[in-house]
Amino acid sequence: MTWGDRLAALLTSSAGKAIILASFASLGTATLILGTQDVRRRAYRRTLRQEVEEEVREQPLDTLDLLIDSKQVSGRTTPARRATPLQQEDENDTAREMDQAIIDEHLARNYAFMGKEGVQRVRDAFVIVVGLGGVGSAAALMLARSGVGRIRLIDFDQCTLSSLNRHATATLADVGLPKVKACQRAFRAIAPWVRIDARVELFRMQDADILLAGDPDWVIDAIDNVETKIDLLTYCHHKGIKVFASMGAASKADPSRVQIADISATDEDPLARAVRKKLRTRGISQGIPVVYSTERPNPDTALVPLDEEVYQAGKVTELSALEAFRVRILPVLGPIPAMFGQAIAAHVLTSLAGMTTAPLATRLRPKAYQKLSKEMYATDERLFGSSPRMMSDEDVAYMYEEVFNGRSAIAPLHLIPQRPLCLRWHADAPLSRSNFAVFEASEAQTHMSRVLQGGETPEQVWGKQTADMIQARFSNDERLRRWLEV
Repeated sequence: MTWGDRLAALLTSSAGKAIILASFASLGTATLILGTQDVRRRAYRRTLRQEVEEEVREQPLDTLDLLIDSKQVSGRTTPARRATPLQQEDENDTAREMDQAIIDEHLARNYAFMGKEGVQRVRDAFVIVVGLGGVGSAAALMLARSGVGRIRLIDFDQCTLSSLNRHATATLADVGLPKVKACQRAFRAIAPWVRIDARVELFRMQDADILLAGDPDWVIDAIDNVETKIDLLTYCHHKGIKVFASMGAASKADPSRVQIADISATDEDPLARAVRKKLRTRGISQGIPVVYSTERPNPDTALVPLDEEVYQAGKVTELSALEAFRVRILPVLGPIPAMFGQAIAAHVLTSLAGMTTAPLATRLRPKAYQKLSKEMYATDERLFGSSPRMMSDEDVAYMYEEVFNGRSAIAPLHLIPQRPLCLRWHADAPLSRSNFAVFEASEAQTHMSRVLQGGETPEQVWGKQTADMIQARFSNDERLRRWLEV
């Protein structure tokens, strides 16, 4: 009997008919279930769409600050209107009541990542962003998208055509508008249930109690003026307010170099170095997380020069936005400040949600200084025998980074050492903060053979220029230590 005959016999038998009947019944049941689920999904989406349309329909367009010619909602065209200044003031720091199902769907990925409790902590949080340029606007945008309950934006500046290459939300229509208002408008269009408090103000120390009022969970420093930045960081540090600072994003282009670390562990970045030194004069040496780039600034992308006729006109400083602010601009590659802002937002959000992270630089840099200190004392004991250790690993790190700026002590090149070694400067005194120098490996060999073992003086070997510069570094460090009573 062939397979065809067997199949025909099976189909004509009572058992075969039962199998066919059961198969059709199962197929019908599956079709009914899937069809019902599809109908329910369509109905749920239709209900959500209707709720959203109703929210938009009920909400005055001037509250949303929509700068478009018209808005199409359910086939109905409504002219857009610009809010008056008085209306904008009244609407500041407000949020729209929205259906919780819409908010939950907006934050669905956050719930999956942070959990219900983590998302609720973020929803209950209050974050202040000071400086709404390329870095600050990018950070604030992600905080709003992620559902931070209340955000205060502080910046005195306006959107310009030249800022459109890096600002996270500004459009051509926003040129001339305060940056905080441009951000506020965009955030309300994305997450109208987030409270956005826009302050068109310059941060000044005398106004800090007012501008930073409300017990913020985090303050984000995205200011590019050093003195203002120092004031903000000092205030937050002394008041016990968590603050995260952005270092220099200008003249940088390598995205792989962006890192997060404590202010005490930063390197290579000129703005970070200037901030560290000024903070030390105010008694702050660590405890402030920052985002920075390990990439050295490109010397070919320095401050953009002013035209000669501008100098000829005189009073160049009057061209700055405010007194003590720079006149010339720094070249900026748009994606880099955006990456800085995203890094800040990620750090703040995970902190708010109770999640812990361990930035790579923070884990590895102390080991580098420990190795540098260990090699320094091993070399010193080999040359001079055992002697009291007057410098800790932290002292070595400070001298290397702050006093010698991570460079060789030898003029005129002051190389960035590929294989740094730290040695005594004078052979007749022990290692200390006033008898210490950084060398490249080849320079260290010369210094050991001619100065530490050969009996020559540092000035004879390296010249008067180098000797005077190192002595000036020691003197400056000594004055700073006396002032801080270290």
